[in-house]
Amino acid sequence: MFQKTQLPLHPKHKFSYAVLHGTYCGEILVYIKTIEDNYQFIAIPKNENREVPKNQFQIGLAENIIDPVRQIPKGVWMLLKKQYDYNQTHKLDKAVEPIELDNED
Repeated sequence: MFQKTQLPLHPKHKFSYAVLHGTYCGEILVYIKTIEDNYQFIAIPKNENREVPKNQFQIGLAENIIDPVRQIPKGVWMLLKKQYDYNQTHKLDKAVEPIELDNED
């Protein structure tokens, strides 16, 4: 009768994900692109780039550490993409390290 919705194995284009637990709790990760084995996001409200390994993203979804929120409107996504590119160009005085999504509060 009821079918369980299957979680995606990878982030959807222009989609946002709420971080519900752990070090990055309270951030919204907006998916930008994939580079090799890592997903690239921009975190709002801090406007910092975040790199999440593919396996950590899947674990985060499965363990309810992150939760899909909604698709970002095209104009907003384009603005966030520009901020992501700016951050990549200027590196904001620090390298972007892959983050680990943990379930600790």
